[in-house]
Parts: sequence; structure tokens; C-alpha cells
Amino acid sequence: MPVPLSVARHFVEAGWYLGRVIEVPARYPEGHAATEILLEFCGLKVGERGAGIECAQTYVAFEPLGEPVEEILELEKVLQTQILGIGTADYLDLYADAQGHVFAFADVSGGVYFAGRSMFEAAERLLLGRYLMPLLLPSQASVGFYGQELYPADKRLFSLEDLGPTR
Repeated sequence: MPVPLSVARHFVEAGWYLGRVIEVPARYPEGHAATEILLEFCGLKVGERGAGIECAQTYVAFEPLGEPVEEILELEKVLQTQILGIGTADYLDLYADAQGHVFAFADVSGGVYFAGRSMFEAAERLLLGRYLMPLLLPSQASVGFYGQELYPADKRLFSLEDLGPTR
């Protein structure tokens, strides 16, 4: 999938070029979406902070992350897939599952958010300042969302069932 035109300028300005390949740690398995993302974008800091479309826009710094936090490990169990770190964005840690779905863990709220069905959809949300979609994990009674608490019946919550028939 090519870099979307809406954010291509940010990637090129950060040093990305077609065919770029960077070495990634051996703990990232061959063929995993996170590995593929890091092979091409590791070491780049793409975008900048500023006013966005729905919320503040931010940068994405592509880098391997250490051990995932408890909430990401819970999500990994729920989805029955391996989730690996792909970078950071301001107060967020970014992760990708084996299918390429991107999730964010917010250090401030302790919440997990769905960022996109692909790294590029997530990059558009972050770089253009669009809302991430909050997830409510089975262990949580509520999740923070831009200064509000969302509870199980809230329509603003992203349902993992929306990821398709594989879930």
C-alpha cells in the first residue's frame, strides 16, 4: 500500500523514500505487520505538533518498543494475535497486530485506542489530527476520551467486532 497523498509530504520530509529498508531487532518476526512497518520507517520522526482537523495533530516516531503494557497484553489475548510496538506519538505508544491494525496506548489516561486498519490510516489520523477511537477492554469499567469517561453502552466506543469476520 502506498503512502497516502494526504501525508506523503510528511514522510518524504522525514527522510523516507521508496525502497527504504532498515534493520529491525530479531524479536520482530518475519512477516509480522509491525516488522514490515519498521523495516521501511524505523528511525523516522514524521509530522509535527499543531492544530488538526478534530484534535491536535502530532508526529509519529517509528521505533521498536520494549515490553508492552498490561492493557496491550490484554488486547493481544482478546484478539488472539501478537501485538508489537512500532513507535510513539506524543503521549502515545503505537502497536500493530499481525494483520496490520494499529492501536495506541495513552500514557495519560491508561486507555487503548484503535488508530487504524493500517499504519497509513493511523498515520493520517495522527498527522492530520483526527480522533482515535477508544476501546473498552474486558477488565475496564470505563475509558477516558478527551476529558470524558465512556462506559460500555457509549456509541463512541470502537468495537473489536468491527475489525471483521476474523474476530
